[in-house]
Amino acid sequence: MGLWIFILATCFSPSVFGQKSEKKFVRKGNTAYEHKNYSDAEIFYRKALEKHDNFAVAQYNLGNTLYRQNKFEEAAGAYQKAIGSGGLAKADLAKAYHNMGNSLLQSKKIAESIEAYKQALRINPRDIETKYNLALAQKLLKNPPQQNQNNQNQNQNQNQNQNQNQNQNQNKDNQGDNNQQNKPDNNQQGNTPHDSKMSKDQANQLLEAIQNDENNTQEKVKKEKAKGGRVRPDKDW
Repeated sequence: MGLWIFILATCFSPSVFGQKSEKKFVRKGNTAYEHKNYSDAEIFYRKALEKHDNFAVAQYNLGNTLYRQNKFEEAAGAYQKAIGSGGLAKADLAKAYHNMGNSLLQSKKIAESIEAYKQALRINPRDIETKYNLALAQKLLKNPPQQNQNNQNQNQNQNQNQNQNQNQNQNKDNQGDNNQQNKPDNNQQGNTPHDSKMSKDQANQLLEAIQNDENNTQEKVKKEKAKGGRVRPDKDW
């Protein structure tokens, strides 16, 4: 799903950047970001924020680099701070809400992502990609992915059958040995790792659904662009 990028700092006046050291750190962060060195970019943006914690551009770009590192909840927080700083122009505010919606959706906070997308569309009602992302979030909220839940149930049944077969084999092996027959079967407690693994898989199901749906989204965006619409999933500033 598209991430609006607010990366080229040269178009802002010195009053936006504040102190020269803040501007320097943001520029270094932008360079690192462009080279996909997201961990380094994060460090530089945080250094800029140490100089001025209400620095909208640094907060926004920090959100981008956190998102690229799959730190989605932190990214949503950074976008929220950028929005609350009062330092973003109206058009950029819509992009911040869009990116925050993406971060919340990736964090499985679907209802919150819907509100973020709606805020973005209140500011820029013509944004095609935000409309698609909103529709996706609403779809996921109404019909959560079930495939992994079915896989979980199937694997649990297989695990139970395996345990039953194992217990039957143990009973055969233990015939004639009263002490072994009375020994508790610790394998009956073997479901915990299995449940933990499936919970992790189930948590990843939403991300898979988002990624799968992205291809359809991009096709729709291309069709809109062919019709003459303004579509730029990733935009440099």
